[in-house]
Amino acid sequence: MARYHSSNMAAGGYLNHVDRDGLDLTGRASLLGVRGWRAIGENVAYNQGYPDPTAFAVERWMISDKHRANILNGDFTHAGLGIARGADGRVYFTQVFMRR
Repeated sequence: MARYHSSNMAAGGYLNHVDRDGLDLTGRASLLGVRGWRAIGENVAYNQGYPDPTAFAVERWMISDKHRANILNGDFTHAGLGIARGADGRVYFTQVFMRR
């Protein structure tokens, strides 16, 4: 799910929790056949021109109250990370968290 969303954002050149088809995280979960979760969350980011784009994205998530809360939420039991690079060189990140 995370890779799917990052790839879509990179291809479309946008950053949003809702994709170009109007699907949010729960809609994408349903589309991709991910079922049986009891809680679900998502962080998204993009950047360009940093020597370590992944470290920069995580650094920015950790200084954001809402993103940090997702990362540190002890109720989530599963996590996935998807990364994709756009044609313009931007790197797009999606973290998906869930509890089954």
